[in-house]
Amino acid sequence: MSQYMRMDSIGLYQADEPRRSPPPTFCSQPFQPDQVIVTAKDRSSRWQHINNLDEFFFHVYEYHQRQGLSCIVLSDVLELIQYIFVVSFSTALIGCVDYKLLFQGRQGGNSTKLSLSDVVDCSCERYGSDNCVWRSAWLAVVLVIAATFWLHRLVRFFYRLSIFADIRSFYSTALHVDDCMLKNLTWYEVQEKLCDMQSPYRLCVQKSHLTCLDIYQRILRRKNFLVAMFNKGLLPPKFRVPFFGELTFMTLGLKFNLDLLFFWGPWSPWENYWKLKPDYKRRERRQMLTDHLKSVILWFGVVNLLLSPLVFAWQVLYSIFTYVELIRREPSALGARKWSLYGRYYFRNYNELDHELENRLCCAYKPASLYMQMFVSNTLEIVAKNVAFVAAAFFSVFFMLSLYDEDVLHVQNVLHILTASGVVIVICHTFIQDENAIFCPEAMMNAVLAYVHCLPNSWRGQAHQAWVRREFSRFYQYRATFVLEELLGPLLCPLALLFWLRPCAGEFVDFFRNFTIEVAGLGDVCSLAQMDVREQGTNGTSNNGQSSARTGLRRQSFDGPLVNGKIELSVLNFLNQNPDWQPPEADLEFLRSLREQADRDAMQIEHQQQQQQQQQQQQQQQQQQFANDGRMLSSNPLTQSYFACLNPNLLASGCAGMGQQYPLRGAGVRRSVAPQTYSSAGQSFFNGITGSATSSLFASASQSLLPTTTTESTAIGHLYNQQQQQQQIVTPALVTSGTGSNSLISSALAPVNFDILYLNELHQRRRQAGGNYGSFQQYVPMFSTSTTATSTRWTSSSGRRGVFNIINSGTQPPPADSSNPHTML
Repeated sequence: MSQYMRMDSIGLYQADEPRRSPPPTFCSQPFQPDQVIVTAKDRSSRWQHINNLDEFFFHVYEYHQRQGLSCIVLSDVLELIQYIFVVSFSTALIGCVDYKLLFQGRQGGNSTKLSLSDVVDCSCERYGSDNCVWRSAWLAVVLVIAATFWLHRLVRFFYRLSIFADIRSFYSTALHVDDCMLKNLTWYEVQEKLCDMQSPYRLCVQKSHLTCLDIYQRILRRKNFLVAMFNKGLLPPKFRVPFFGELTFMTLGLKFNLDLLFFWGPWSPWENYWKLKPDYKRRERRQMLTDHLKSVILWFGVVNLLLSPLVFAWQVLYSIFTYVELIRREPSALGARKWSLYGRYYFRNYNELDHELENRLCCAYKPASLYMQMFVSNTLEIVAKNVAFVAAAFFSVFFMLSLYDEDVLHVQNVLHILTASGVVIVICHTFIQDENAIFCPEAMMNAVLAYVHCLPNSWRGQAHQAWVRREFSRFYQYRATFVLEELLGPLLCPLALLFWLRPCAGEFVDFFRNFTIEVAGLGDVCSLAQMDVREQGTNGTSNNGQSSARTGLRRQSFDGPLVNGKIELSVLNFLNQNPDWQPPEADLEFLRSLREQADRDAMQIEHQQQQQQQQQQQQQQQQQQFANDGRMLSSNPLTQSYFACLNPNLLASGCAGMGQQYPLRGAGVRRSVAPQTYSSAGQSFFNGITGSATSSLFASASQSLLPTTTTESTAIGHLYNQQQQQQQIVTPALVTSGTGSNSLISSALAPVNFDILYLNELHQRRRQAGGNYGSFQQYVPMFSTSTTATSTRWTSSSGRRGVFNIINSGTQPPPADSSNPHTML
């Protein structure tokens, strides 16, 4: 079988002994008195008390994502065949082709047309025994290494085949799901079935029931540590290169080395899948572990250096076979952009599966592309237009001549000129900006933020700057840059290991000691993946780690909180993906406080709207009315996060009325005809925020103060469901895409997580005001003079009062004073 050990396989359970069956009441054939019927073993016992739940849940998830056993086998078999083809084809190109005859043709005036058999000859007769490439030692060594690697992959294939055969049996017998049903079954539904199987099957012997967080943390145990390393600044390697500035280096080859170094090898800090080696938890062992890790990294660097020529040759061949045809068919393919490996780990939340991350990044692809297209160098644009004009002249002349007489194509170098001019034209057009483009970088960056969830705080309000675009290009790079990095990766990876990672070995030892906790029933996990807002949040009281003065840390200190509110964002994201999850008490307090702050902001909007109505009675001109509208609504984080929800498809119509919120900067100002005030679109945006049947993060307040339309609420984080009956229960619901007469709002908000945008706005306001969310350790009652509400404010550990009010049941908070910076974030 597979490595999923059962308790009965190690002698703790006795197999059922053969026993006689009682005489049957009805039988088609005569039953002999001495006949013995052996009872079949209970099929469910195969899945009881699984020894390695980490690997088991990971394979269950992979089986679902890869759509069943047949797809997995077909994909893996074709990968093995593709590997044989690449090695064989490359060897044939080296040893079997007569390139001299191919390029120079026949000698001696022989005009006979060459055939493929004339230039392809794998025997040594033509070259002589001394010059035969098949008898060279280096080719023999390369082929032996390639064959060894292929045999390793073949053994791994059969090993994984046995595992996935068991997983298929588990899906069929335990979950009652066949392969044909997987395409119509979401992972959330599979996960619910897994949690339900804990009671009858006892998958985990340490816990009476499984939760979705248990499954996530077992599947993502190692990736959560990597996400924490990126968030804490330990990764990726960064080098300062003359004329290029600071460059980040993160390739698939380096990631493979990091996984092998920190998680999978016998030299890694892990004793097994779920337990860290005890020495890594002891401070007095730090120096010994640092020296050991440095020696391991040294060996890694040496091995990578020795294998770099072979890996580099493989990368070159694979890139040629993959991208040459793509460039011929679509020359602009390398000019397209994709999310870098660094960006994928930077934007990844804790406890976020691969398909969930991929979905967010796919949604952010279009606004990110539009943002990058806004920045075009005027100098390069002028040069590109002129070069494209010359190349187009050559292309058009030869193209028209070939239409008149196709024999023109047989003239030497004509096809080369047509191909080269076409490629030059396509490349030049990548440097020419679309004449209909609108320059609104702030709005577009907020559209990106709606999906990626976090961006550096220093970028806020600076999206029009060239340095922000350069830094964003680290996350969203050209495909050509990705190909170049992968090509140079085998040569640069040993240098990164030896000269960057090895001197930082002590920091990684400290990281594993400071951010690893043992959880009953789970083992050792990353403490940040617990998503404890009280301890690890933006204003948490955790004091993990040591200061840089004591441990020699050259990067971000371990004492401080995570950047960009990563824990809070992870809580909201996990809650949105798993609506049935019951958060711990600390997270419940944070969610309640977040909702209360949204209620206060909504009440502030109501107060502002009342003032607006009074002004509208005194003002007669509609243009002045809209201007006041913009001034009134621009100072509230609820409104600002709402305007950030704009869909990039609507920016052509929406950007024109966002002059004050997202001012047009740089080159876009000279082409802008938009007034620097809000248009009537601002009012229609708020008309689209309506409550649904269940209460959302802000719907409880917006139901009473915002006009109702046919558009439904699209907020995701439904924190209070049936609040009148269950005041203390948090039951988030799934996304409901609104449809109605206001197509602008429904299409703008349907794919956007409003809760994430609102939390980002609050986080930024907190930083500007110098406040915090509160430590959740103590709060001082503070009675309000208002007769409609009694408020209690969180008090931070530093003595500064927080921003959240606890709203009593059945009461509403008073309007916040926008002039006081400490009443808003």
